[in-house]
Amino acid sequence: MPSAIIYDQRCGYCIAFIKTVKRLDRAECFRFCPFESAEGQKLLRAQFGKKFGFAIYVFTPRTAYWGPAAARHIVRSLGFPKIMAKMVEHMYPGVVEKVSKLSGWRRKVTYPSKKLSAPIKTGAKTLLR
Repeated sequence: MPSAIIYDQRCGYCIAFIKTVKRLDRAECFRFCPFESAEGQKLLRAQFGKKFGFAIYVFTPRTAYWGPAAARHIVRSLGFPKIMAKMVEHMYPGVVEKVSKLSGWRRKVTYPSKKLSAPIKTGAKTLLR
């Protein structure tokens, strides 16, 4: 069962990142859901209720990741070394801030909680199938 990546389809940087992931995902580890899509919203609500932030998310069969942890998980799943995944995780907040400023995008990136991952809930797990 592939993991689901929820991303902002109105962000040029996000789209470029997703295109790169698709190109590198030879094992087809991921499926892609825009944040704004009905599928993306259902998955987010099943996991977090109505209080989820605006960020990139990855839903695996066991864990939901968001923000920097989601970026790290994607890089590791594509087979890159741990050091590269840690760099991506560390750089994520700065990249998001700079892309927001450069694009004039006024969305504030927020997370469901300070902890950047959680066990996946049954309702969300059902939607991954």
